[in-house]
Amino acid sequence: FFEDCRKLNIKRPDVVQPATGLIDDYIKIITKLLDTGYAYVAGGNVYFDTSKLERYYIFNDHNEEDLAIGVREGVEEDTNKRNKNDFVLWFTKSTNEIAQSESYLGHPWCPHWCHVAHLNTEGGKMSKSKGEFLTVSLLEQKGYDPLAYRFFCLQSHYRKSLVFSWENLDNATVAFNKLIAKIAALDP
Repeated sequence: FFEDCRKLNIKRPDVVQPATGLIDDYIKIITKLLDTGYAYVAGGNVYFDTSKLERYYIFNDHNEEDLAIGVREGVEEDTNKRNKNDFVLWFTKSTNEIAQSESYLGHPWCPHWCHVAHLNTEGGKMSKSKGEFLTVSLLEQKGYDPLAYRFFCLQSHYRKSLVFSWENLDNATVAFNKLIAKIAALDP
């Protein structure tokens, strides 16, 4: 992962903490969420109760009517939940982490955050289960510069899903190479 990040010129965070190193903190936070009524126990799991957070939808930019249960194949509805949006603690999706953190702290945690969407193909979301999984090493095997791929990713508007195709990547590669050539030709 970090080697791929290096090839994409993504800076490594100053602190990298595996989740297993924070279990005591998770227990402390979940215990407080239970004590303050933001969480409940059902069916052997601890769930975050989204109905207790007055503006939960501000975190995920969805309307309640738009949310679907079990949208992935092989996912069944969890009947232990009180509300369809409740989730098992500690869950790693950024929307839920922010909601949990704000409920734990009792005040807004961060004013801005970015939701990372899935990379799509023309046929829909790219996924391992469909046999469509893009890696930096695959790009390199096919002769692409990882930075050309990063350039491709940066061409998308942040509110729209990026649609991947080899043709789109080829077009981005041509534009990236022209940009690099222009920069190289500048007088130092």
